[in-house]
Amino acid sequence: MNGIKSRIRQFRKDMGMTMAEFSKGIGVSAGNVGDWESEARTSVPGAQALISIANTYDVSIDWLLLGAKASHENSIDKKSYSEHIRAEYAANPELFSKLVEASLRMNEQDLLELLKFAEAIQRSSTQSTLESQTI
Repeated sequence: MNGIKSRIRQFRKDMGMTMAEFSKGIGVSAGNVGDWESEARTSVPGAQALISIANTYDVSIDWLLLGAKASHENSIDKKSYSEHIRAEYAANPELFSKLVEASLRMNEQDLLELLKFAEAIQRSSTQSTLESQTI
């Protein structure tokens, strides 16, 4: 696999760092880094860890995730982005993919309205759950 796992491993080695040294810089355990680098494990760094790696070691998140240079020429297109997000995070991948693809076609004002609507639904759902627990 020539993916994020091998890029993290190679980057760390190129920096001349052990897993313990690398992990200390980003605030995770050496075991986490070992899991991320191991092809036998399914774990990969989450968003916060990727941000820490990028900020601490001055490396592009685009490169970590995709092996791409941090430029518009090599950025992923909207379709592949939604495919990546769908595969990584969605509980209902097909529905999530449709939502992401629709949002990518919206202007900023529409996106803000969608966000307000989603937050209102979330508040309503939380309120309903709280009310059912007190009954």
